[in-house]
Amino acid sequence: MSRLHYLLPLLLLSQFSIFCHPGNLSVQDAYSPAPLNDRSAAIYFRIENDTGESIVLTGGHTEVARKVEMHRTEISNGLVRMVRLPEIPVASGESLEFRPGGLHFMLVDLTGIPEAGTEIELTITFKNQPDRIIRIPVVSPGDALE
Repeated sequence: MSRLHYLLPLLLLSQFSIFCHPGNLSVQDAYSPAPLNDRSAAIYFRIENDTGESIVLTGGHTEVARKVEMHRTEISNGLVRMVRLPEIPVASGESLEFRPGGLHFMLVDLTGIPEAGTEIELTITFKNQPDRIIRIPVVSPGDALE
């Protein structure tokens, strides 16, 4: 048998292992309820960390707003308030949900009012990962409640 006959299975296995390598960071179920004014808009999604290491979100930026902040909603003494978070860690193998009443990205001082049916392009920034650009569908406030 030729050497190629012995090398071919090894080459195929090495290519397969490249595609099975952990290292994915995915964002799923993203949406933003259409805002009622140009002061702010919220963005919700789930991030899954399969990179093999802990990651740290540090914020984001978009052309739709002058500022992007990460917030956690807290209820204290019957009052609801948002606490700005400079960083949010996500452990390896874990997922984290940004959802109403909890963690969320807040677009502050909008440059226009995104309408339902359009998309917002958001760049998410990390301390120890390359930035990720995601597209966020803008939904009507009624659809956001479903």
